[in-house]
Amino acid sequence: MEERLRQTIVILRKLTQELGLPYQSSEVQAVKSCLDQWVRNGLDGKEEIPFLAWDRVAVLEMKKNTVELTLKSTRKYRGK
Repeated sequence: MEERLRQTIVILRKLTQELGLPYQSSEVQAVKSCLDQWVRNGLDGKEEIPFLAWDRVAVLEMKKNTVELTLKSTRKYRGK
């Protein structure tokens, strides 16, 4: 459980401090809510959380003791 909590803190710090997203934003709070549940139960799961103001979707992939958050663009690439 301690390792899951540590990973949660790292992800939330990256979102807020490194990427500059407001901690109180609904998107960051949705990520926090998913991670809080994962810290408590350690169950595998996958969640997609829209970050519409930033044209992104946060994909949380949670395993027993590891979590990965990927921000994916919601825009389609239009080549020349």
